[in-house]
Amino acid sequence: MFIKLIKIALFVASLILASGIDAAKILDVSAAQKDMRVMSGILETTLKDAKDDFPGRPVIKATYLAEQGYLFSIRLNGLGSWGIPGVASWDSGRLELDIPEIIEEAFAAVDYEFEPPVPPEPPELNTMLSKEYAEQNRAYQEEMRVMREKQRQLRRDISDLSRQIRLLEDDKERAKVEKDIAKLESQLANEKKNYYESLNSRKKEKLSNQIAKTDKAVDIILTTMCDYGSTIRNLKKGEKLNLLIQGGLTADGKSQDQMYIFDSNDLRNCRSADKLKKDALYYVL
Repeated sequence: MFIKLIKIALFVASLILASGIDAAKILDVSAAQKDMRVMSGILETTLKDAKDDFPGRPVIKATYLAEQGYLFSIRLNGLGSWGIPGVASWDSGRLELDIPEIIEEAFAAVDYEFEPPVPPEPPELNTMLSKEYAEQNRAYQEEMRVMREKQRQLRRDISDLSRQIRLLEDDKERAKVEKDIAKLESQLANEKKNYYESLNSRKKEKLSNQIAKTDKAVDIILTTMCDYGSTIRNLKKGEKLNLLIQGGLTADGKSQDQMYIFDSNDLRNCRSADKLKKDALYYVL
């Protein structure tokens, strides 16, 4: 009797399990996959054509989220967020190493008694930079080297006078040397100020260029989606197109992901990328 009850219980459980499997809703997403495949190909081609500004190949992924819509994830390589901040970045389609500037900052604070060797330029650098840019970079590095040398020479002169003053007994002579030291210290402070102003100006210029390139990349992507929005044919009512852009800089210079969420009707009937951008839900991550 007990064995018979167990068999009955197992039979009932199997029926419940089978009915649960039958009740599962299996979606056909082939139409959505076609939409995403077409748009991904168009976006990849468009960004490839803009390779002078975005030399790194973009990584485009797309997926369908049931009852939510399409999610396009685009990672832009070759913009401001590439590599290690303060070490390397892209400039006008070329890789620019910031390592010399890091060395400059360290050398500017080095005491005159230490004569550091001039760091060798990476051997591959000239092959990665255009001739015009390489010449500009060399001119800038030479300008900064001269400014560092001026600072080191002023430190030497101040140190020499400081040793000299310790041997003087005449008050008038001591006062004269102290005046000379004060003058040199003022010159040194001015040289340091000019040096760091030049360095910071260059960094701000780079940051501004990186923000501009990010804005251009976003404009290219949104313009493409507006021009080819009619290819998105299989979004269901209430579903959205979600666009996640990674690898760029926001308007305030921060490296953050940017999310745009578009209504399907706005996308299909788009006549202006600016209006599409304005009507989208936007936030940063």
